Amino acid sequence: MKSLWFRRLVRIEIVLIFLVILAGSVVRMTGSGMGCPDWPKCFGYIVPPTEEGQVLWTAGREYHKGQIIVHDEALYSAASDFVAGEVYDDSNWVKYTKHDYAIFNPVHTWVEYVNRLFGALSGVPMLLLFVMSLISIRKKPLYFVLSALGLFLLGFEAWLGKEVVDGHLIPGQITYHMMGAFAIVMVLVFFLSRLSDHTGERTRFDKWFLPILILLLAQTVLGTQVREQVDALTKQFGHEAGRVGWVDQIDTLIYVHRSLSLLVSAAILWLWYRLKKEGKSYAFTTWTVVMVLCATTSGALLFYFDLPRILQPVHLMLSAGMVATLSWGVFRRKAH
Repeated sequence: MKSLWFRRLVRIEIVLIFLVILAGSVVRMTGSGMGCPDWPKCFGYIVPPTEEGQVLWTAGREYHKGQIIVHDEALYSAASDFVAGEVYDDSNWVKYTKHDYAIFNPVHTWVEYVNRLFGALSGVPMLLLFVMSLISIRKKPLYFVLSALGLFLLGFEAWLGKEVVDGHLIPGQITYHMMGAFAIVMVLVFFLSRLSDHTGERTRFDKWFLPILILLLAQTVLGTQVREQVDALTKQFGHEAGRVGWVDQIDTLIYVHRSLSLLVSAAILWLWYRLKKEGKSYAFTTWTVVMVLCATTSGALLFYFDLPRILQPVHLMLSAGMVATLSWGVFRRKAH
């Protein structure tokens, strides 16, 4: 019975992590990363504001310590609890200096808030896994190690998310953020494999799952680096600007990324074909093929059609899915 609950919680956690990855990608797509200027609250609220009047100074209004307003094209944080007088008083406010992004957009605010909400929710099953594994540590020490590692990585992701906000989306940190999420996926897939019975016999081609997974991770890192250059262009020209000619302004990394994607696709297709010839046509390898073909197609559309925003989350989610399925190929328990 306890193993059943472990499996359920791990599966729930995997779904939530994928929702976090999707929500984070939508944040990037919509330019909502600074929708909440502070962390973990949003403009000093637990539930973020919905209209501009809530973040502007208003005479006679009650303010609480840490509440943030937009004033004179800058952000200010309430120094203490107070009720505003008839005239704005500088002594009640401390300028928010972690960054200079002083714009309130309710859509961006709530997109970022939903992203954080999924992140917080993902901590619940992970914490339950940790507690349950702690209780069973003598019988199942590996479960404790995996749940502790998952909880640590989740905490690291939360801390890194705060750093990204405080650093105004500094390039480099976003790549670490994404690879941290993929690391959590791989830990959870390994955890699930230890909770499952064997799912097939060994074949002489199983050894190729690991190098293909490593190749995919390298390809993903290149993709996030390309994406950061797109973010830099977005910051330079504005989020609403057209993207015609942007591909030409990205360095040669985009061509390396494109070429490596063909190698990843060929490797996955080759492995699927060889397993099928051996009579080992697994559902997870078939799904990997479907995803790599869709990822290659979406990548080509991004490259040749001026980086359409809507394809960015699709492209990323397909990569995350392949990380999960290839990890299952590496970690799954096999009969001897």
